[in-house]
Amino acid sequence: MHAVFRLPELFEVVCAHGTPSTLAALARTSSALFLPAVSELYRNAGYQQLFHMVWVYLQRQQKQHVEGWDTMQHDTMPAWRRFQIYAPLIWHLSIVGDMWNALLKGTHGGNVAYTPEKLLLYLSSIASVSDLHPVFPNLRSLKIDPVKTQPLGSLIILLSGNLTSLVTVHLNLASAIAKPDVAAMLDILPDRAPVLKCLELVGAVSDAQELSLSITRMIQAFPQLEELSCGTACLQAGILLGLSKLSNLRSIRIIGTLLVPTRIPTKMPGSRHLHEPLPSLRVIHIEEVASSMAGPLLSQLGTPSVEAVTVNLSSNESSPFPDEIKALFLAVSRFTSLRDFSISARGQGPRGHSAAFWQYGSILFTCSRLQKCVLRNWLFPASPVDDELIESMAMAWPDLQALSLQWNVGKNDVLSTPTLNSLAVLFNHCPRLTHLQLWSLSAPVGRTPVVDSCLQPRPLWLGVRHNNIEDVDDASIFFVTLTSALEVYMESSPEAFAWWDDFDTTPWNNIILRMRTLRRYIQMQADKKGTAFDNRMDNFTLESGHNCPPAPVFI
Repeated sequence: MHAVFRLPELFEVVCAHGTPSTLAALARTSSALFLPAVSELYRNAGYQQLFHMVWVYLQRQQKQHVEGWDTMQHDTMPAWRRFQIYAPLIWHLSIVGDMWNALLKGTHGGNVAYTPEKLLLYLSSIASVSDLHPVFPNLRSLKIDPVKTQPLGSLIILLSGNLTSLVTVHLNLASAIAKPDVAAMLDILPDRAPVLKCLELVGAVSDAQELSLSITRMIQAFPQLEELSCGTACLQAGILLGLSKLSNLRSIRIIGTLLVPTRIPTKMPGSRHLHEPLPSLRVIHIEEVASSMAGPLLSQLGTPSVEAVTVNLSSNESSPFPDEIKALFLAVSRFTSLRDFSISARGQGPRGHSAAFWQYGSILFTCSRLQKCVLRNWLFPASPVDDELIESMAMAWPDLQALSLQWNVGKNDVLSTPTLNSLAVLFNHCPRLTHLQLWSLSAPVGRTPVVDSCLQPRPLWLGVRHNNIEDVDDASIFFVTLTSALEVYMESSPEAFAWWDDFDTTPWNNIILRMRTLRRYIQMQADKKGTAFDNRMDNFTLESGHNCPPAPVFI
């Protein structure tokens, strides 16, 4: 045997970059490559891998012309041996209905003999004669999102035994066709996954209150839980009422669409609050929730320890009312340790609704520790941002590192958009700011600010979507004085109007060329010895976020 075959670490690196077809071919190449290849192939498994584990038995059934699965216990030894090899290799198992449907149509012409229920039933038969208990002893994450015609009860086999490595479970309740199946799955989960850290219960079901007891009891059985994601069904079933015992919960994600406040239990009978404060809670993410619910949810969940809040209001409703926006910002302002805040508001209504977004946004000025702020005001008709608002933000958030302001810019709003003065103020009051996104930026003739000579230049990544650069020469001098390196990229968003695609690249190309010339001249004047100087430190690209460093990033 060649010496290279005695380096299993090398094979692991090679297999980590292989496609499924390549890994399958490598596994048949030699015994030295078999284990690294199948380990990578089965690490992230689905119906296809499960089907492969029992393929020996199915082939024998076909040769014997046996229809149905009545002789399931017959000749299980070949499949059992295959099962013993592959089952411990599975770390992440995803049961998604679409994968199985594609497998049936592509491989077996839609043969109804190979249904998901029968496959899992046969796996159960093999597991009963194997030495593996649980069935998948090294399982780390499990995602269950089958088609609605498949009872969840047939998936109980996946949770057999004590899964001491299982830390993440994702369950789509909308896939269930019977609530008893959901209740059975939830009741068994605490016993089978004692070290669970991340739980995701998404989806919506009718009369979700029937699951209230099972959901509350299950949540209280996981005091070590660190991450929780819940959908409409969980909220309506009162999952928030059981959070008081989750002393280690660090992140909660709420996903719902147009939730009705009166249908969500928010406090225990006779109690004024939803639960006791969660001392470890750091991250709150609210997505696709009606504006009328966002504020109350934040008020109930919020504790002073929260450091990051993300709110994406539902796109299926009209423009949120000003009092709803105000309640939302008031709830956020109570997070005294907040460092990361992002909000996206969409809808169409009176023009005053968009203006109220920026007006009540000043409530957030009390969050003086803010380091990253993303404000997406896609309410229409538009209300633009001006220099005065940005100056207030700069003075209120001195620790700011990344700022993104996005809004609908009307064709007649160009002159009221931020100017270069906003950049000068931000650099002066926010010494750590390096990332800035402005949906519109203008540079009128004769209004270029003078940069403070005491200001220390630093790199800047600038994202712009609409611009009105009239004075290219003054703008070039301004950026050379303000920054040590400038990376400009065209900002984009699916929320934008089509006419914004007419992006004028000429001003920025001219600015970058002039900046390179100016920097070269400054270097030559400062160093007469002719030291090499990289004049490519400034750049402009049409790719959104091109060459931006990994942190901080805009989500």
